[in-house]
Amino acid sequence: MRLALPCAWLLFCGCAGCQQPPALVVKVHYEGFRPDCVVVQAAGGEREFPLGRTAPAQGDLSVAVWPQPGAGPGAVTDVVASARLSDCEGPVAVIASELAVAWPSSGSRSIPLQLLARDVDNDGFLEDAGPSGLQDCDDGDPAVFPRDGGEPLCDGKDEDCRGGADDTFLVGAACAADGGCGTGAIACAPGGPSQSTTCAAQPVPEYWVDGDRDGYGGDDAGFSCSPPSGWVRERGDCDDLRWWINPDAGEVCDQVDDDCDGVVDDLGGQRCDRIQVPGLTAPPQSSNGPRLAMAGVGRVVVVGGSGGVAYVEGDGGVLWRGGVCAGDWYSAWVNPANDRVFLGGTSGALGALERTGSCLAQQTAGNYHFGLWAQADGGPNPLINWVDVGAHYGTWVVPGSISDHGVQITPCCGNLRSIDGRPSGVMMACGWLWDTVQRHARVLRSPGQGQAFVDLRVEDALADAGLGTMQAALHDVTFPRDDLAYAVGESSAFVQWNGSGWAVLPPVNAIRSQINSVVAFSEQHVYLATGNFILRWNGTGYSVVVFAENTIFSMVRGTGPDDLWAVANGQVWHFSAGP
Repeated sequence: MRLALPCAWLLFCGCAGCQQPPALVVKVHYEGFRPDCVVVQAAGGEREFPLGRTAPAQGDLSVAVWPQPGAGPGAVTDVVASARLSDCEGPVAVIASELAVAWPSSGSRSIPLQLLARDVDNDGFLEDAGPSGLQDCDDGDPAVFPRDGGEPLCDGKDEDCRGGADDTFLVGAACAADGGCGTGAIACAPGGPSQSTTCAAQPVPEYWVDGDRDGYGGDDAGFSCSPPSGWVRERGDCDDLRWWINPDAGEVCDQVDDDCDGVVDDLGGQRCDRIQVPGLTAPPQSSNGPRLAMAGVGRVVVVGGSGGVAYVEGDGGVLWRGGVCAGDWYSAWVNPANDRVFLGGTSGALGALERTGSCLAQQTAGNYHFGLWAQADGGPNPLINWVDVGAHYGTWVVPGSISDHGVQITPCCGNLRSIDGRPSGVMMACGWLWDTVQRHARVLRSPGQGQAFVDLRVEDALADAGLGTMQAALHDVTFPRDDLAYAVGESSAFVQWNGSGWAVLPPVNAIRSQINSVVAFSEQHVYLATGNFILRWNGTGYSVVVFAENTIFSMVRGTGPDDLWAVANGQVWHFSAGP
């Protein structure tokens, strides 16, 4: 098909004896669709090619263009070809790349342009081109295309491409229905596509009893339009007495199928080992159970009553050294240079035990020693720092004499339960002041070994949070960075030190269970021993890491999230917590 532009475009329209000026020959190729009209624009005018729906799906058009008066050789004009919808006055569906073309000095110049698009179902609308709101949303169905006036049929299709199937008929909207629970939703009438709708009654829903209030039910409760509290639509809870066990829960180290997938402790490669330590018991004056101390990566020492001491390895090996150093032991610190265990116990007892099975030294100072810590210096006998239930702080160099640096909590009477320190020698200790009527939480800081402790006023922060006297005695402290420490204790007392002040963190549960122990490596990796749980605090919330039935975890320690340890009567857990 080859056509010339009308005379309105021509500098010269074929007069006798006139010389024809240079021309542009615009050649338009269209493909993939049937344009209703193709329009070529150049030199200030345009040429329309009305093709109609019977045009072939690809074709070529050609038109000659002569310059306007005054446009000599080298002058530039824009040449544009476009396809239109419906007719030559309709919206632009496809536009070719616009070309800026210079007029030739003589003869003619060929200008190729392409119009490419897809209209597979031949309904006149394109799936990948066209103005917004006029693109075909289903190019495989000729009955579906952008149209005015809404959808013609209620049939499950979005026939007007307005974004929703049968939205013209309000399908899915609520309506009053007979039967069910008295409510329903508008639906297409049965019997095939039509313009009719019906109000389909919603069935009476089925519920399951959610005994542990975790959002998942165990036993089938039946059908109801007005379910009582404790009924839920989600089922599949394989243990409806424990809130942390349900199909959406994460698996924890507890010898139980926590996520209800039929597999016990499928932890994705994380460690979950339970090691028996026969003979390990709590010391007689401790309600919390045995204690432990890190001996290195993947190794701990656990201590308890009746001289109980055991080296425990990550592979499950246990070296029992019970009774070698006589006493009931409440605390320990292990020298990584030689595996020597320093012990603190009842009635001021202090001891040093060799791994080979000999008691290097035993002395007495102070009262019950619940906390020992030393700054590892690579030598065989570092300076041991101890605190006791009389709020005394002292030091000991084995086998030399013991120095008691006096009471650190005044006025009478205090109790220090834990001590931890930094490689620089800075230390923190925690406990409480007992004024014969009430207990007042205390966390103390010392600038270096052998130096007096200073009160950091944690009691003020606890009082502001509603945990005042008699409620928040502190039992353990961890000091992972110079500007970060945590302390825990009774009534779920859980506090964070940021180097200058305290923040009181949320309680672990509604009944404010006592937290026996804490170890931290960062703000996102803090681990708590409370009741029969080891919990992780990630800076914003709690998650269960370990659970043990009929067990009270007395202590948690570790070298990092991949090497965590916890102890209870007769058993030690070695586990990891992941990233």
